[in-house]
Amino acid sequence: MVWTSMLAHAFNASKEQITTLGITMGYRKCVITNENSTEAPILVVYLHGGSSKGNDNEKQLLEPGTDSIARYLETHGINAIFLIPQCPTDKSWGGPMNTMLKAMIDRYASEGVADTNRIYIFGGSMGGTGTWGMLSAYPNFFAAAMPVAANPSKTVVENVATTPAYTVMGTADAIMKVETAASFVEELKALDDDVRMDVEEVGLTKQPAYRVTPPPVSNGCLATGAAPRRPSCGPQASAKWCPPSSSLSTASVSATPSPANSLSEGIYWPTAPQKSPRPWRQPHISLVHTL
Repeated sequence: MVWTSMLAHAFNASKEQITTLGITMGYRKCVITNENSTEAPILVVYLHGGSSKGNDNEKQLLEPGTDSIARYLETHGINAIFLIPQCPTDKSWGGPMNTMLKAMIDRYASEGVADTNRIYIFGGSMGGTGTWGMLSAYPNFFAAAMPVAANPSKTVVENVATTPAYTVMGTADAIMKVETAASFVEELKALDDDVRMDVEEVGLTKQPAYRVTPPPVSNGCLATGAAPRRPSCGPQASAKWCPPSSSLSTASVSATPSPANSLSEGIYWPTAPQKSPRPWRQPHISLVHTL
């Protein structure tokens, strides 16, 4: 079935569900295939914010991040299985939902369907806090993570420090505090974690609803080293493709990243401030990619 987000970008994802500990959770699965690559697909998980909770297995796709991640994977020719779970209305990410999410991931990782060395997790707002929670519950499991506008205060810092992470916070966010995340990041750095934090200094005026930062271009080609492939989700790519080249790469977060866990910037989407009982505030804002 094809769903169209609020941003009017086509997005194909099958409806799936899983039941664990007496809880049933729906999720969407998007398969991105590079027909010229024999590499096992990576596994990417996106955890939505609190406003997308439900049992329709649809609302979570309306978050702009889902479309942007699929677009990034596709334009970079990355074989991937992209999972977008929906937290049930009466639950929140964390607690028993950690077990549920792990069972969903294991459905693809333990059976050899996906590359177990390249499992990535993203999340914003409640989903960002849930992302920190998954790193805490399952140390040494994820290749890298990106929690955004998130509260890490209930995690075990030693466990989280086993996973490279990139977090983004906003100064005008009235819910998730920059200071909390900054203090936690300093603890991670003290434990030699490969971690980076960016702070968005956004005022109280509306920001663009959607933006994708394109990869570098060299001689008219996307600097990804990817070959053309048949897309199975997201929009059809229209860029010219280059053969693989070590001189073409996306910007690295780390000066000396490890090949498996390096973080690279590629996706970024600030969302417009929303009305709430609070004054205009910067929302849970950005995801800048990790693969």
